[in-house]
Amino acid sequence: MNYNELKGTGIPKFPANSRVCFLGDSLTSGSLWVQIIFDQYLKLCPRDTVRIYDCGIGGGTADYGLLRLDDDLYPCDPTHVVIMYGENDVKCAAGNAEEKAEAFYKNMKKLAETLVARGLVIYFMSEPARELEDGEIDVREISSIVMNRLADEFDTVCVDLFKIYSPLMKEGMAHPDKVHITPLGGSMLARVFLHLQGFDGFTPDDEDFFDMYEVSYDLDHRMIFNEKIRTVRLAERSISTLGDTTEAKIERLYRRLETKADGAWDDFCYYRAIDFIERYPHMKFYRKELDRTTEKMIADALKG
Repeated sequence: MNYNELKGTGIPKFPANSRVCFLGDSLTSGSLWVQIIFDQYLKLCPRDTVRIYDCGIGGGTADYGLLRLDDDLYPCDPTHVVIMYGENDVKCAAGNAEEKAEAFYKNMKKLAETLVARGLVIYFMSEPARELEDGEIDVREISSIVMNRLADEFDTVCVDLFKIYSPLMKEGMAHPDKVHITPLGGSMLARVFLHLQGFDGFTPDDEDFFDMYEVSYDLDHRMIFNEKIRTVRLAERSISTLGDTTEAKIERLYRRLETKADGAWDDFCYYRAIDFIERYPHMKFYRKELDRTTEKMIADALKG
């Protein structure tokens, strides 16, 4: 793979006055790489008024994302949507590899059709490869094939991270859970994305390509409040199908702590649900603070 020849072959640079939402699962939710892309747009083209929003939700799938459009995506008033699902979709689908692929394809196509019908420009991204256990189906390879197929059908771009980003990964970029990437990995993913958009200065030959991105206080502040919003959404998702009252949902989760994934997943959901109960009254404050910090970053970029 000649990385330099790939420059400008990804998603076109977002035009002036565009509002871009990144839609996906935990690889997107609260991620550093989406924030870096926004930060770089402010630095490289501050007067283009490009706004970028992280609309990922941990554990998300294409069909769940479709259900959340009114609550989580449309309030951002997007003009463009970058979609990256796959791991959870293919894993959750029943059947063999072909049947899993077809189920993911149908759900993703329905999501894409809904967004296009609303007049939005859509792009696809495949998730980067990860280390597999013996005999494990490579769900990300399956999802990569599906995302490229959909990009062809919708006459748009698929940023195939499975093929482009994965070979560049080095020690410290993959999370120990073998599913996610670290902040260092996110730093590089953002640089890959910007390189593919055609921006200069984001190749492996650059001195800082494989370094951790140095975030400003305001960017870090924005990420903190963005993550709080995403946590509320995740907790809401975790308890939405359990019990009748909030108290019943929490109690039912508590009773199930040891019954799934050795307790790890339900333990996670339980404490996020507790967070949800504590934080939900402050949801407006989180959004207000996120907006305030974003506006300050924009003002600083324009001054620079």
